Amino acid sequence: MKAYFLELRNSPLKWWFAVFVIMDLVAVFGRSRYWIGVWPQASAAVQVPSLFFAPVLAAAAAWAAGRSHRNQLQDQLRVAAIPSWRIDAVQLAASVTFGIAAYAVGALAAAAVSLNEAGPGFLWPGYVLLGASVIVASAAIGHLVGALSRSSLATPAICGLGLFVALGTTGRRAELFVLSGSPNERVAAVPLLARLVVSLGLVAMAILIPSLVRTPRFSAKSAVSFCLPALIATAAMALGVVGTANSGRLVVDRAAPQAFVCTNTHPKVCLWPEDRKYLPLATTMMERLNAIPAGILQLPEAFYEYGLRDRHKYSSDFLIAEGHPWSMSSGIASAIHEMTFPPYCQAINEVEEDRRLAARFDVGQWLESRLNGEGQPASVGGGRPGVDRQAIEELLKQPEEVQAEWVRQRVKIVSETRCAT
Repeated sequence: MKAYFLELRNSPLKWWFAVFVIMDLVAVFGRSRYWIGVWPQASAAVQVPSLFFAPVLAAAAAWAAGRSHRNQLQDQLRVAAIPSWRIDAVQLAASVTFGIAAYAVGALAAAAVSLNEAGPGFLWPGYVLLGASVIVASAAIGHLVGALSRSSLATPAICGLGLFVALGTTGRRAELFVLSGSPNERVAAVPLLARLVVSLGLVAMAILIPSLVRTPRFSAKSAVSFCLPALIATAAMALGVVGTANSGRLVVDRAAPQAFVCTNTHPKVCLWPEDRKYLPLATTMMERLNAIPAGILQLPEAFYEYGLRDRHKYSSDFLIAEGHPWSMSSGIASAIHEMTFPPYCQAINEVEEDRRLAARFDVGQWLESRLNGEGQPASVGGGRPGVDRQAIEELLKQPEEVQAEWVRQRVKIVSETRCAT
């Protein structure tokens, strides 16, 4: 432990620590802050910085590991009284410590700002460990590259840039990070464990391989003492890689809770307990919905967030995609559509089909905007084809009876569309 604390004091990474913390906090709070007050979303936000500052940590670890080359200490390491691998272990442990400490600062900050709104619970370990595994693996790769290379400047830069490109191009496909954490999903234990094993395997390789390269010859005793850990590390690494490739999806569906949180409205809106902060928003939407004159739209008894009911039977239940109110209003509008309009049938001709679709799209856009309290936000792309959004926004400013008559006309068009025989 004395050597470890000495390395912490002397490591070049102590000068990088503030940079790591700033990068972590910028990545957590610099994006949309919808995650604040929702534990799974906050947990996913915590691990996002690993994509950005892990490559910088790898570059810094490579720089720290290259000290022996820069200071021409290779010969001293070969004849040192302690095994060479211990020196690498202490150096890598220090690099990992600085990286995880910066990561922890971001995690604690995210938890602190979520406490008041989120209610019972805390950060979900699965997401936090996922980010930690990327950080540890990046530090190990950086240390290994730095310990084997003689270049003091090019190696850290190439290592950091290469790792950033690798994470950016393959990290999402390999599920090394996630961008959001919906309450209806969770991190599966076995795929996460496989990724952690890969990280630990990289740590073992980063410790053992430089020692192997430095040692000019092995005695029988040293060969046995070295080869056994090397074989164990190789086997663990292979097991982790195979497990990562074959253990299935990292993020899987989560079982619905026995009790939901619901608004005191009619219709009521039921949410995952972790999304309780959206109850006031859902209540406001129902107040706007109930202000529409009766008899125009058919309403269900309740609206449910996706995953609270059978996902196959109720696949159209609303989502709160990255905390955006528009996705909630869109899902609720779709549920009202299903009850208000008759079951779909092929129209008798193309003219009537186009006319019906236009009427349905108009009502859908109006209802989404009505529930949301404004027109479609500029941050939301896409939308129903052929709808004049500006006209919908102007309609929302008209008296209730004007809007009601506009909706009645379009509901009538849909209802009276003749079906092909």
